[in-house]
Parts: sequence; C-alpha cells; structure tokens
Amino acid sequence: MEQKRKGIIIAIDGPAGAGKSSVASEVAQKLGYSHLDTGSMYRGATYFLIKRNIPMEKENENQVLDELKKMKIDMIDNRILINEEDTTPFIRTKEVEKFVSWVSSLPGVRKILVQKQREIAREGGFVLDGRDIGTQVCPDAELKIFLSASPEIRVKRRYLQLKGKAELDFIRKDLKRRDEYDKNRKAGPLQPAEDAIFLDSSHLTRKQVVEKIVRWAQEVIEN
Repeated sequence: MEQKRKGIIIAIDGPAGAGKSSVASEVAQKLGYSHLDTGSMYRGATYFLIKRNIPMEKENENQVLDELKKMKIDMIDNRILINEEDTTPFIRTKEVEKFVSWVSSLPGVRKILVQKQREIAREGGFVLDGRDIGTQVCPDAELKIFLSASPEIRVKRRYLQLKGKAELDFIRKDLKRRDEYDKNRKAGPLQPAEDAIFLDSSHLTRKQVVEKIVRWAQEVIEN
C-alpha cells in the first residue's frame, strides 16, 4: 500500500536572479512546507571543488566527478552541509558564481545531486526551486511554476542580494553568460515544463508573487 504524501510538491524553476529562492522560502513558510533550494546544492558542490583546488575545465571533468563522489552533501534547515561542514556562508562568492553553471551542466554532477533531491522531496510537503525541477527532478510535481523577470530587473535583484559585493556590470555579464549556459546545456537545460504556469515577476512585489503561488497551491490541495 502506497504511503500518502504529507503534502504536494511545488516546483519553481527559472533563470538566475528571478527571485526563486526567496519566493520559494516564503511560499513554504505560509503553507507549512519545507523549502529545498537546489541551486544551493550545486553551489555547495562548486565550493567543495574550489576548496580542494580542482581545476574546473572540460578536460578535467573525470577528476571533478571523482572528487564529488567523495562528497557527502546534506541540507538541514536550508543550510548546505558538505562532509558535515556548513558551507552556506561561502557559496555566493564571485569564484563560485564563475564556475557554478559549468559544474551544474555536467551530467555526472546532476545525476548525483538530482537523486539526492528526489530522496529529500519524496514524502511531499516541499517547495523546490532550481532550473530543472519540473522537467527532471520532480516531473510529477502537482504544481509547477516558471518564474522569470526582465534581464535588468534580475540584474538589480542579484546586485541587492550580493549587497554590493559585485559591480553591476559584472553581474549583468555574468547573468547573460549563465542564461546562455543554462539554456543550452545538455543535462537538465533551463526550460519550462509543458504544464508549468509562467509567472513574470518584473512588475510584481515579492509579496504579490508569493500570494499568487500560495493561492494556486491551495487550489491544487483542495481539489
């Protein structure tokens, strides 16, 4: 007999700087669900490689995968623990920003982390955000959102998120580079699931975005 889920799974996908993580966190809080920021897991893996001085180049892909097989990654209270070290304070540095798209594009890396994400979300009652939640990680999620915004709005949001630690021009170029990388990668490319609701947050406050998603979630739960 199949065990009943504790709640539905909500998948929120979208490009960098769309506000997925903060929105997902608030949606989870309002519904009494747990939040899984999958992007932070890829950032944690990237930080792990940087710390071990592993060159992140195409010809070095096998060594990258060998190193990641030694990595034990967990999420506790939305904090990234790698080999029991809390790496959360270090995963949004310029160096991590530079390499995270490449690391997350590797099929071997995605295989490792997607399996972990599925295990975490299996019981339900989760809001997951990332690039391929609705298409790869949780294709059976009951509610799928593709959250986006105009490029300039995303640049400003990321600038505020980094609290001035990076110049606007650097962030603009980096987001453009990451958008192209995420859309064109072979493993888990950034694209809306066929049954996802597209939500443009360019002219909406975070509160308005959260309210919309919570309302849609409640409709799914009640039906």
